[in-house]
Amino acid sequence: ETEATVSGPLKKEFLKADILLSGLKMDMEYHLLPYVKDKGGRITYLEKIRFKTSKYNLNRKDIHIRDPFIHVDRENKKYYMYANDNPRIKVYESENLEQWADLGAAFTATPDFWG
Repeated sequence: ETEATVSGPLKKEFLKADILLSGLKMDMEYHLLPYVKDKGGRITYLEKIRFKTSKYNLNRKDIHIRDPFIHVDRENKKYYMYANDNPRIKVYESENLEQWADLGAAFTATPDFWG
């Protein structure tokens, strides 16, 4: 009796499971190799799952800001939105004005910034 390995035989049967993955990076391809372990401790690998995370992780409706400034980068066909998120100026990037990637803070005010 041999133990299944990544290159070993795979089972292609229907199995329903919900999983939640956190800490994934944007615009990356991931591969999962799920397996089941029976009561005897034997491992059976299931069919590989491939997926890619979105480059843009925010929808326009999820961004709650007022009076943003949008810069159009015609050369790269991208939009950059700058918005006040006290004490920071946040930057978001989009290709379609609907889905946005949070690029972080362009500026963060120090506690004594305003005097």
